[in-house]
Amino acid sequence: MFLNSTNAGEPSYPIPRQTRVGAGLKPALLSRPTAMPRRPVKFHANAGRNPDVSSWERFAREEGREEGEQRGEAKALLRLLQVKFGPMPPDIESRVQTAEPAQLDDWLMRILTAATPEDLFR
Repeated sequence: MFLNSTNAGEPSYPIPRQTRVGAGLKPALLSRPTAMPRRPVKFHANAGRNPDVSSWERFAREEGREEGEQRGEAKALLRLLQVKFGPMPPDIESRVQTAEPAQLDDWLMRILTAATPEDLFR
């Protein structure tokens, strides 16, 4: 069903009737694309879960974060001790690694003024 240029104003090459604007159908290239409708998100991280599980997960994350901070502070203190006083004996390393966060903070402040490792741990 191709048309040839027999009518005035039509092109001389064949055009399928369905793509002609005058045939009642718009060509695909001339029609405006429509936006995709937005759909609500169906997946939710806690869907079908017990609400206590998410609070437990938050607690576990917080505990892990605190433990990571404590390890980082112990590592920093051991490094400062090594730079200031040289290699540390294993008993001091284990003492630093098992210290509470408040004690580590205190030692990190005192390392600036300590003359010996013993001064630090008084």
